[in-house]
Amino acid sequence: MIDQDQRIISLDGWRGIAILMVLIDHYQTFYLRIPALPWLDLGQHGVQGFFVLSGYLITSHLLAEEHIDLKTFYVRRLFRIMPAATTFLLIVCLLRLTNGDFRDFDIFGCLLVFRNYLGQTSVNTYTAHFWSLSIEEQFYLFWPAILATAGRCRASIIAVSLIISIAIFRILNWNYYSNFYTGYMHTEIRADGLLIGCVLAIVVADKAFYARMERWARPAFWLALIVFALDTLCFHEIIPLHESVAIAVMLGATSIKPQLLVSRALECAPLKIMGAWSYSIYLWQGLFLRSTAGPAWPVLLVGSALVSYYLIEQPFRQAGRRFIARRS
Repeated sequence: MIDQDQRIISLDGWRGIAILMVLIDHYQTFYLRIPALPWLDLGQHGVQGFFVLSGYLITSHLLAEEHIDLKTFYVRRLFRIMPAATTFLLIVCLLRLTNGDFRDFDIFGCLLVFRNYLGQTSVNTYTAHFWSLSIEEQFYLFWPAILATAGRCRASIIAVSLIISIAIFRILNWNYYSNFYTGYMHTEIRADGLLIGCVLAIVVADKAFYARMERWARPAFWLALIVFALDTLCFHEIIPLHESVAIAVMLGATSIKPQLLVSRALECAPLKIMGAWSYSIYLWQGLFLRSTAGPAWPVLLVGSALVSYYLIEQPFRQAGRRFIARRS
């Protein structure tokens, strides 16, 4: 089996790829202010990668515990997510204060995790990217409790049932969600990505499945990569079920078989660094990856991400660990 530390290291490369896909897309739409080119319209695919990764990682951590302590989980998530996000939102509020424009209440949507159900206006563009964070935080509210109370077997049945239900609902209402700008942000058509990551973590924990996956990891990865590449060309907002499955297969194959060439490539230093900084980069690109930042946007984005990671994220994560240790 894969130990917990190795699993986290191998996932950083995938995080790095996911954030690069988001940046490529947002550079075109927010900085250049042009429609993304069809073969570079990668933002939603990168976000879907983050969803699958989050479901996989959170469930793997929970399964690694002898007993799932929900209080400890939520304290850890609170110290991990909220300090950097709150700092970003405070900066946005200060900018609006200088402009005298408080017509929108999207800040409350970000804090109360319903930003993905708010429309886009000329005022709330700085917080538009919080839609995906809202979906992840909604996921944190229900999945750990399901896993803790139902156990891994029943929880996997619940997850698969929800995945199938979401996929059917999305197909039946595809045109409806395609016809308004923020339709792709809704939880009811995007949550299957997170749940597929959860199912992947559960099945990988099974020794028999692990052995079979290890044997077929290489061909499974290349087949999934072909499906994913075709999906990036054919779908640009609403993401189909087979793309999330393809992401899960690629993620599982490279985690289970680290000797694959692509697994070793994912562990290269630049991708791992991008992956480690991905949360801070994702937050602050909403402020600096736009035409108003001018040609200095790379410096502003990297500088803000470094400050956020080293002066906010890391210290608060350590504070969270100390808090949990004292509570124990």
